[in-house]
Amino acid sequence: MGKRMQSELGVLSVRRISNVLLFCAISLIPWIFFLGIFQGSGTYVIRRWGLAWMGLDVMEVLALVITAALLRRRSIFASPAAAVSSTLFFTDAWFDVVTAKSGGDYAEALLLMCVAEIPLAGLCLAVSVGVTSRFAQLPRADR
Repeated sequence: MGKRMQSELGVLSVRRISNVLLFCAISLIPWIFFLGIFQGSGTYVIRRWGLAWMGLDVMEVLALVITAALLRRRSIFASPAAAVSSTLFFTDAWFDVVTAKSGGDYAEALLLMCVAEIPLAGLCLAVSVGVTSRFAQLPRADR
């Protein structure tokens, strides 16, 4: 793209957003280990339940790291990577809530959905749209 990509997301710079995404990716790593240790001991009827959730979280980490790296490089491919990240977090929020047992598990799923998964999915969606709209505004020769 040649030109420095300006943030279309308000006061947040591309570097700050990529730092937030990297922080979130790193923060998910202990959660993955927690799931591997404690989630498998539940009374679920589904085989490898903990492994399924760990796999989803590993994909989220990879998507966030790839998105952050592409943002730092000011690559047009940051847009689809951010869209993938957004989709994974919306999916995680949905399945957390609909598969949670009632009581404390359900309250925890709602809390994580409201304070982590949906806001992060929204940020990634905004990044995807912002990068796409910025790319669309470039002259044809710069694409």
